[in-house]
Amino acid sequence: MSQTASELVWLERLIFELDVHIATPIPLLCDNMSAILIAENPCFHEKTKHLKTKHKIIDVHYIREKVQEGLIKIFHVKSTLQVADIMTKSLGTDQHRILSLKLGLV
Repeated sequence: MSQTASELVWLERLIFELDVHIATPIPLLCDNMSAILIAENPCFHEKTKHLKTKHKIIDVHYIREKVQEGLIKIFHVKSTLQVADIMTKSLGTDQHRILSLKLGLV
């Protein structure tokens, strides 16, 4: 999630330099409710600085900062509707078709 957030920030700055202004906050879809709660809640303990889940490290402070700045807004999405999964996971035929439709590939 932190890599995606940093890429969103980079793209937003690039687009801004091209004198194009986009609406903020930029939506970031996540299917991990625990990660969303930790990223949005400034009261979590310092030990949650880096949360490791399934080989992914989430830099909580970076994401929290961007959420507080109003640049990013994290939204929960059901795992079955997470479009990014089409590029990262082996999916069944039905799930692949659903996500392909969401991307406009079919």
